[in-house]
Amino acid sequence: IDPLFVVTSDSLGISGGQENNPNNAVFTNQPWTCGVRSVTPRGTQYKPGEEFTAYWTVVNTGNKVWTSTTIDFVYLSGYWQSGKKIQDLSSTIGRGSLVTFKVLFKAPKASGSYASTWSLRVGSTAFCAMEIYFDVQ
Repeated sequence: IDPLFVVTSDSLGISGGQENNPNNAVFTNQPWTCGVRSVTPRGTQYKPGEEFTAYWTVVNTGNKVWTSTTIDFVYLSGYWQSGKKIQDLSSTIGRGSLVTFKVLFKAPKASGSYASTWSLRVGSTAFCAMEIYFDVQ
């Protein structure tokens, strides 16, 4: 199952000075930071082989705009089944803008507790780790 990428974005394109900040982002002086606003699922139980989708909504809190040529969405660690481990951003995400990422999963056949960690990456530097946890019964 291939991960599917950006599903929503509000693209405010905040550039500096007096900022309209409807997402209440707490900005940093660092170029590449984010705030994870929501994660779905959280500790959900699945049947072996059941398909489900993980969603992470994050806000760009850094001082740089995220573009398809600078930022990748990447698999870091934990449960992995198949598909692409690196996805390019499909749109520009301005400072203070929200974006939702999604990954399709298929629960493993063995029962147990699982985690999967994804991240944003610029060059070789990962930032904004996003995790999900789930159980297979």
